[in-house]
Amino acid sequence: MVSQMVLLNLSNLPWVPGRLKRNQAIFQHLLDAAPCLEEGIYFNPPVLAGDGRQKYLRSVTRSVEATQTPGGKRVRVAQTTYNLWQWHVAAARTMLTAGTARWLRDKILGGRPYLLWVNSAGRLQTPLAIHLRSGASKMVCDWSDDFRAPGFGMAVKHLEQLTAAADHLVCVNETVAKAFSHPSKIVMGNGTDAKQFSNWDPHFQMPPFLPKPSSQHYIGFVGGLDRTRLDTCLLEHLFGTFDRCKFLFVGYCDHPEMRRWLERFPNALFVPEVPYPELTHIIHSFDVAIVPHLDNVYTRGNDLLKVFDYLACGRAIVSTDVSGVDKFAPFVTVTRSKFDFAKAVEDILAGQHIINREEARKLALSHSWPVKASTLLPFLDFQCH
Repeated sequence: MVSQMVLLNLSNLPWVPGRLKRNQAIFQHLLDAAPCLEEGIYFNPPVLAGDGRQKYLRSVTRSVEATQTPGGKRVRVAQTTYNLWQWHVAAARTMLTAGTARWLRDKILGGRPYLLWVNSAGRLQTPLAIHLRSGASKMVCDWSDDFRAPGFGMAVKHLEQLTAAADHLVCVNETVAKAFSHPSKIVMGNGTDAKQFSNWDPHFQMPPFLPKPSSQHYIGFVGGLDRTRLDTCLLEHLFGTFDRCKFLFVGYCDHPEMRRWLERFPNALFVPEVPYPELTHIIHSFDVAIVPHLDNVYTRGNDLLKVFDYLACGRAIVSTDVSGVDKFAPFVTVTRSKFDFAKAVEDILAGQHIINREEARKLALSHSWPVKASTLLPFLDFQCH
C-alpha cells in the first residue's frame, strides 16, 4: 500500500501557465488521477546566470510560485538560478547541487515522501536527480524529448546513470524503448488536450492572419522551425506549387538561418509561438495541416504531438512517412515523395479528400492526456491507503 506522496517533477521545460505539452500535461493529469498524490512540485530547469567572471555574486537564488492543476490540486513551481562562474568549478557545482536537493527535501517537501519524475538527463538535471533519488519512494524517468541516435540528444553517461537508478522507465515510442534495457518500462506516446482543441472562435482576432479572408487558403504547421527535422527541399517545392496559398509556421525557430531561409519565400510566414489557449483558433484556420519532416535519427525518437492537436481540431493532414504517423490513416495522408505530398495537398484543397472530422476528434480524445495519465497508474502500481 502507498501512503500520501508528493509528485516532484524535474523537468527540462519550464512551467508555462495553461500549456499542456508532454512534461506539464502528464504532471498535472497524473497528479489529478492518483489519490495518493496530494501535491505537486514542478522544478523548472535550473538557470545559469552571469558572464562567467562574476565569482563573488550570490551563488544561488531560488523562488517558488503557487498554482493548481485542472482538478484543483496544489502545485508549487520551483526555480533555481546558479552563478555561472561557480557552476563551472567542479567542487562548487557539487556543493550547489547538493544544496538545492536539501532545499527541495527540507523546505519544499518538508520531509514528506515523494515520487521523483525525471524528464531529462544532462549536467544540470542528472546530479540533482541522483541526490534526490535516495529519498524518493520511487523514481520514474520519462525519456521523451529530442531522442536521437547515437547520443539521443542527451549525454549517454547521464542517460545510463539515471536509467539504472530508475524504478520505472516511460518511453515515447518503440525506437526509444528498444534502446534501453530495463525490467520495468512502458511505451507511452504523446497525447493532446482534446477538449481544448475542439473549441474555437471563427471570429478570433490575430491580425494580419485571423479572421482568415474567405478567398485565402492556409497550409499550416505548428512546432519547431528546426534545421534537423524539416525537409526544406520538400517545402520549397510546396511553396512554388501553391504560390497562391499562405504557409503559416507557428511556433519557434531554432536558428536565425532558418528564419532567413523562410523569409525568401513571399507566401511562407513565421508566426512566433502564441499563448497556448490561442493555438486552437490558428489550427482551425488551416485548410491543410502538414508534417514536412525528414526521416532521420532526429525524428525516429519522436512521437508527434502536433498530429494529435491537428486531429483534435479536425484538420486534414498530409505527412511524410515519419514517426509512425501511418498508424493514423485514413486521417493522415502519408506520402513518400515531394510530388506525392503536393498531390495530396492539392486533393484536399480541391475537396477530393474529406476526412470525417468527428471521427478524427474521437481518435484524438482517445489519446487525450487524462487517458494517457490513467494508463500510468497500474504501471506505477499505485495502491493507496
